[in-house]
Amino acid sequence: MWLIIYKAIKLPIIKMKIPYFMDKYFDQFTKKLPYEVWLMIHEIIEEEFQEKLKKLAKELKLENVLFVGNIPRENMSNAIAACNAYIVPLKKNDLFLGAIPSKLFEPLAMGKPILLGVDGEARELFIEKGNGGLFFTPEDADGLAEKVLYLNANRNEISILGDNGK
Repeated sequence: MWLIIYKAIKLPIIKMKIPYFMDKYFDQFTKKLPYEVWLMIHEIIEEEFQEKLKKLAKELKLENVLFVGNIPRENMSNAIAACNAYIVPLKKNDLFLGAIPSKLFEPLAMGKPILLGVDGEARELFIEKGNGGLFFTPEDADGLAEKVLYLNANRNEISILGDNGK
């Protein structure tokens, strides 16, 4: 089994009702994953959104998506240790060109490659200079799926990118 993690959180500061990436691209992205690639989604604050995604996963007959809810902080390192890659997507917005998402640091410190959907400074520091993961254009579900499939087919890259990110 190959596991990727997505931490879905509500961002009230920019008035997003639900996590943008998962709402808009969930079906496009997950349908492209082979059966051996599992997507674990955690920390969804809005119960109605989690139920919406669970219903969609059931309708699409996606058996390789896990909804684990909020993982207590003291257990988060165990979840990250079990994954092969960590997804960090943000909405395509000039506001985020200078953003460094805090959810990057723990997976990088643990040697996990990042699948980064954040352009600008984060891309420059962690992908281009640090070579700690792979970049996909924000809001591009096909691009994210392509990166996941690339890592799944080139598993030696996982440890190389992970080591680079430390």
